[in-house]
Amino acid sequence: KAGYDVTKEYYVNDHGNQIITLTNSLIYRYEEQFGAHKNEEHPAEFYPGDYLIDAAKTIAEKYGSQFLKGKTSLVAAEHTATFRSLAINMMLDLIRADLASLGIIFDVFSSEAALVNAGKVQDSFAVLDKLNLTRVGVLPRPMGYDGDEDAEYEEKEQLLFKSTLFGDASDRVIKKSDGTLTYFASDIAYHYDKFKRGFDLLIDVWGADHGGYVPRITSAVTEITEKGAELNVVLCQMVNLLKEGKPFKMSKRAGNFIMVSDIGELVPLDILKFYMLSRSPDSQISFDFDEVVNQSEDNLVYYIQYASARAVNVEKKYLEVFNAAPSYNTADYYQNASEQERALSREILRFPEIIVKAARTFGPQYVVEYLLKLSRTFHALYTGVGGVRVTFVDKDDRAMSDKRLTLIQAFRSTIASALTCLGITPANFLSR
Repeated sequence: KAGYDVTKEYYVNDHGNQIITLTNSLIYRYEEQFGAHKNEEHPAEFYPGDYLIDAAKTIAEKYGSQFLKGKTSLVAAEHTATFRSLAINMMLDLIRADLASLGIIFDVFSSEAALVNAGKVQDSFAVLDKLNLTRVGVLPRPMGYDGDEDAEYEEKEQLLFKSTLFGDASDRVIKKSDGTLTYFASDIAYHYDKFKRGFDLLIDVWGADHGGYVPRITSAVTEITEKGAELNVVLCQMVNLLKEGKPFKMSKRAGNFIMVSDIGELVPLDILKFYMLSRSPDSQISFDFDEVVNQSEDNLVYYIQYASARAVNVEKKYLEVFNAAPSYNTADYYQNASEQERALSREILRFPEIIVKAARTFGPQYVVEYLLKLSRTFHALYTGVGGVRVTFVDKDDRAMSDKRLTLIQAFRSTIASALTCLGITPANFLSR
């Protein structure tokens, strides 16, 4: 809406130890389908959660026992890569479906594994080396290190990014002594590749628990692109789910995460999205299901819906009285309008300013705040609070009725446009 050419990209961490753990966890659940691991306690190193059981059942139904080794109930080693691919694709299907339920469709899914396999991490190392930003060395021991407390630490030479040049407390490992790449290495390469694909403004959305990682990745991206790319990281706080004001546990199949589709069983997802966007990403959000579905003026969703409903009633009244469409003649309207009408006109005219502010600060919450103020201004006009109550449809003055209906329709159009900017379908949102 603000005029930027935007590409939405989802970066898939499909390389490294977490993917190995995911693959082995799925294999374990698949083997269970054929009688393995009876009376065993689920291995602590594997991921819990019924979602993996569901995935294993789907694989067993589709492929049967063809991945098993001979007549055993264990998967043959040569099929590990197949399970890795199945695990990644099935998890991405879940993610895509959840995102789509919120109206979020990504243009590109970028694979970390594909990046590594294409040699792009090594390419980024070469660029950093040319810029004299890498060194081979041994990092100082972490405070309190007792030999195995920090698995990331090695008393061996590793390839390091000179992060201390940019205010970091320590240089950072990008390749370990055994040749293993770190996530930091892949992340540098990913952003550099994105820059080479033509993007100069990069916006990452992360969980707040990664806040300490931001300075080193932003400095690395700034340097490797020679200040050609600007990386901005938006940190999102965790969300507290509440019901009747108390913490609400919903993890019925996930083990340690909650799907959007689970919440969608309790609250319409366009309303969920609106509430999530009503607060700055770095604010702690308490999402209370009872508050969200409450139909009162204290409910910010209902407050906007009620304003729109009142505007629709004015339009219906016009058609009943004049049995025709308005002429939309607004000549001399502002000069002769009441102060409340002028206030609504001024608020409508602020919309482009709000869009630019939200885009430049990566703050969609400003659009929500604007919708609330716009609705508040309309409610004041409709009820006559603080001034003379306006007669929107006057059967004896069609000219003024036409002008006031133009204002009403501008108000409704602005609400619809603002909701669309938030990725919310106005018809669905306003019809509840």
